Amino acid sequence: MKVCKSCGKEYKGEYCQSCGYGNPDLEIRAYEKYKVKKPERFMTDEEKAQKNEELKAKREALKKQENQTAAKRRQAQKRNSQWGFIIVAIVVFGAIVLFALYNNGYIFKPKDKTEVISTYFNAIENNDFEGYLSTMVKPMANEYRDIAEDKGLSDSDAMKELYSDYIEGFGENYTITLKFGAEEKMDESSIKESEDTLETAYGLSYDITEAYMVATNVTFKGSKAKEVQDMYVYVAKIGRQWYILNIDN
Repeated sequence: MKVCKSCGKEYKGEYCQSCGYGNPDLEIRAYEKYKVKKPERFMTDEEKAQKNEELKAKREALKKQENQTAAKRRQAQKRNSQWGFIIVAIVVFGAIVLFALYNNGYIFKPKDKTEVISTYFNAIENNDFEGYLSTMVKPMANEYRDIAEDKGLSDSDAMKELYSDYIEGFGENYTITLKFGAEEKMDESSIKESEDTLETAYGLSYDITEAYMVATNVTFKGSKAKEVQDMYVYVAKIGRQWYILNIDN
């Protein structure tokens, strides 16, 4: 047994198995790791030529790596550009299709002149404030909404207050049934008069493309009473949407 001069432990063989003292291979690796490079002024011509060749090889390898990185970056940018073009094309195509479907009434189809009347009376029956307001031109709907907000009323309570006489007369859960009769198209002078009335009331110009007076038979039925009324509902088409302008009993 030998005692290691470096760590003091006992070992057998040519070098210490604990710290490696006496191992010639370990000394070589340590030397290679920590050796100081010879300054160029002390190099021979052969050593200088070898160093230049090594530097040249390193520069070429670095340049090759940079070119490969740049090529990968260009390919990635090209792929991203292609995907961007494809996405834009899909969006544009989708927008064109949606516009065509909308323009031809296949989607987001607006209510026709009898549907808007049905919406109006269904909203009254079901205390549907937003449905009720959807049948009116926007400034008129905003007036009703502002009044309800000022009074702190919920949508349901706003409808109940508007039609409290219906509740009192027919009962809490009354129903409304509609039957549509003749439709009379309004002439240009009547349409112009309606446009002027709207402009005077709300300070906005409206272009009414069509307007009708629709004879409507309305049946109110509740726990307290039943009543049938004949009403004439005036509806107008502004843009693609129909609105209720007035109701006469």
